[in-house]
Amino acid sequence: MYICLILYVSAYQYCALPDNSLSGLINTNSRNAFSAHSTDDLIENFFIRLLRGSGLKGLISFSKIKSKVIFDDKIFILRPLLDTPKKDLIYISKNTFNFNVNDPSNLDDKFLRVKVRKLILNLEKDGLTFNKFKLSLNNLSKSNNAIDYYVQKNINNNSNYLKLNNSIILKDDFLKQPDEIVFRSFSELIQKIGKKDTFARGVKVANLLKFLKSTNNYSKKTLSGCIIQKLENSVIISKENR
Repeated sequence: MYICLILYVSAYQYCALPDNSLSGLINTNSRNAFSAHSTDDLIENFFIRLLRGSGLKGLISFSKIKSKVIFDDKIFILRPLLDTPKKDLIYISKNTFNFNVNDPSNLDDKFLRVKVRKLILNLEKDGLTFNKFKLSLNNLSKSNNAIDYYVQKNINNNSNYLKLNNSIILKDDFLKQPDEIVFRSFSELIQKIGKKDTFARGVKVANLLKFLKSTNNYSKKTLSGCIIQKLENSVIISKENR
């Protein structure tokens, strides 16, 4: 099995994968790519996503030790060092490899990550610890799991998949669930029919759902490789032919 192993050797480490690296994994029997993100990266990523307006799913997505990269091909990124502080990795780097690479951009305030690090330092002075942060993150993950349960329930109970023509019919009750449930359910079905590697942009999904809920207009809409049309009390999602 071919495994891409990324080794941390600097204070804020990046190991850029080649543009075709994931394609290379797909074309072999490999299914895992290792990342060396540390505890510090986990906390920084949380606050960066928070500042950018991420929802619950976005806030906790980086915390998974194993996360999927491509839906259909089941390629995963593994993050075995998420519970390891960056200072420990720097110590290992210096004492094992006899060097540590410092990134000068770590001192440049024009980068959001640098501002976030200073914010975290101030919060640590007021009592923020990794254990407290991890506790909050675990609680958020439990809430996310509960939402995922009702998302799947909505999909199972209020939609019908037509395999013959690769389309989905949404029942009237599908759009009557709580907003977050509808948003995630709809996004998953759009991704399934459109066969995309990523979900459609959140703002586009939200605008389309608003249209479907507030009008009896039966005109067709397109999103992420799909054609969406409202018909009486149902909605049909079908593959867009391009």
